[in-house]
Amino acid sequence: MYDFNKNITATIKDKNFIRTYITRGNVYFKQENYIKAAEDYKTALKINPELNELNYNIGRCYYRQAQYTDALTYFDRAIKKNPRDPKFYE
Repeated sequence: MYDFNKNITATIKDKNFIRTYITRGNVYFKQENYIKAAEDYKTALKINPELNELNYNIGRCYYRQAQYTDALTYFDRAIKKNPRDPKFYE
């Protein structure tokens, strides 16, 4: 499998590369590594709190780990920021 971490290590160190955190989080999520995915999504969310979809993504990570209370917290944040987005109700 492609070693995603090896090729972006230098980029990760620069907090201006928010897409890198999101992309790596997506890769971790697809690999079912929900802990690392949530970490990257949280880092990206700290950089730009306006990216509301990250709340949803973090919620999905917690949900997949059966941490339903934490999942609900992040799902609620996503819904409160954008109650009209139907994706948040899936």
